[in-house]
Amino acid sequence: MNKKLMAMGVFLFAALVLGIPSASFADEYAADNLTIQVGTDETELSFAWLTTDSTVPTLVVCKEAELEDGACPTGAINYKATIEEVLAEEESSGGGGGGPGGGGPPGATDSDTVQVQDEDTEEEEVVTYACKVTVNGLESDVTYAYTVGYEQTFTAMSTFATKGSDNYNFIFVGDPQIGASRNEDSDAEGWATTVTAALTKFENTSFILSAGDQVEDGDSDTQYDGFFSAEELTSMPLAPANGNHDKNILYAYHFNVPNESELGQMTATAEDGETALSYGGDYWFTYGKALFMVINTNNSSATSHSEFLAEAIGANSDAKWKVVVFHHSLYSSAKHVSDVADLRTSLVPVMDEHDIDVVLAGHDHFYARTYPLLNFEPVEDNSNVDTEGRVIEPDGTVYFTADSASGSKYYDFSEIEGYTNYYLAAYSQPSEPSYLNVEVKEVANGDTFTVSSYLTASGEQIDTYTILKPNYNLDSDEDVDLNDLKIVRSHLRKSATEYPAADFDGDGSITVLDARKLIVNCTNSRCASSN
Repeated sequence: MNKKLMAMGVFLFAALVLGIPSASFADEYAADNLTIQVGTDETELSFAWLTTDSTVPTLVVCKEAELEDGACPTGAINYKATIEEVLAEEESSGGGGGGPGGGGPPGATDSDTVQVQDEDTEEEEVVTYACKVTVNGLESDVTYAYTVGYEQTFTAMSTFATKGSDNYNFIFVGDPQIGASRNEDSDAEGWATTVTAALTKFENTSFILSAGDQVEDGDSDTQYDGFFSAEELTSMPLAPANGNHDKNILYAYHFNVPNESELGQMTATAEDGETALSYGGDYWFTYGKALFMVINTNNSSATSHSEFLAEAIGANSDAKWKVVVFHHSLYSSAKHVSDVADLRTSLVPVMDEHDIDVVLAGHDHFYARTYPLLNFEPVEDNSNVDTEGRVIEPDGTVYFTADSASGSKYYDFSEIEGYTNYYLAAYSQPSEPSYLNVEVKEVANGDTFTVSSYLTASGEQIDTYTILKPNYNLDSDEDVDLNDLKIVRSHLRKSATEYPAADFDGDGSITVLDARKLIVNCTNSRCASSN
């Protein structure tokens, strides 16, 4: 790897406060491309990094407020990491295609890969290891400090801050694809600029969600260096999807995702021609009331993905929001409309079957938002929009496509008769980096899920869309029943300002229409007799 985790002066200071020998800079533990990823829920976080040190490392974590002279106190929690040797795919595996910077063992710099003195000297190959660890029991709204290493050899202390989960936001990005322009430095700079801009504008962000294609060439160490050069990734959790350009075992070594399934996996063979490799299985995590299911659409088995979604939803039946993330946009209007046709045909019924609220995707380097779609048809019902422009419980699924977050590549808009304006409610190709901010909130009369798209440079909003799910269980018991209906009826013909929770349709007053909405959503059969 080509970057250092800290300057010499910072290391010497850390050496003093942590008791690390400061006689030489070599005593710094080298954790390359160290990054934080999401855990099973908001109380967990996962970490991953590469190193050429074969010693089993440990992650030490404590609350920043508990630091003593810059070090975690005695008795701080220690988590032992897993460590495994990084293996490269054989070329015939069909992995991420070589390209610039992809010529050596994953995790090693070009100069460290192979050293040959002369024809009679045996090659000296650097072995790289992938390390992973998960931290649990985290409290909300706390800043933690952490370091990785072993014995007296550690990295400098870093920090991350947990957030609340009742009202929160996350950033969704499309295709950083470092190296797509064939100028890796420029692509990395564009990506880092977007990450900084998004986290500056939305400083309370809980995590970053990526649509995949982190790199152009899946076996390129230098392109992954460029992706991880965004400094915030050591303190802001990331949730990646596997893109078509990420198809290589190197993806698995860099990312540590929760609840990964064998469903959706890709398989390959190591360069020894014998060792079987697998990576990129579907996975899920929750944050607050939302369930996020990330599937690998490089694997085109709709049956496998549907089985995974059923398992994830079954394990999280109380989720208010069901969000699916994958790389290949099913509804866009640029280069890839036709080449995802088969995937669209097989996956849309899966989204319908599992009643998915929102799909977030990338791949087409173009921004698009569909109408709510059900059975391949738009569901347009203007009467379901409240006075604030929020769409109330739309039937079907809304599909979003993110444009490039780095500016490494854009695809031109292609208007397709009978398709573009039929399916897409909004679309844009500004030909400059952008990102989406997603807000998940509890409001007076329910819960909202808002997706907004922004330009990186100016911060200008391109588009925004909000779904409202009213809370019909007004008395907060186990059912929506006659007691809730009585509450609504007791406030009939009153202004919503007196009891906003019963204004289910958001029209500013409590009417018979609100009572009927509750009856339709009642979980007690006796409600129907009260209609």
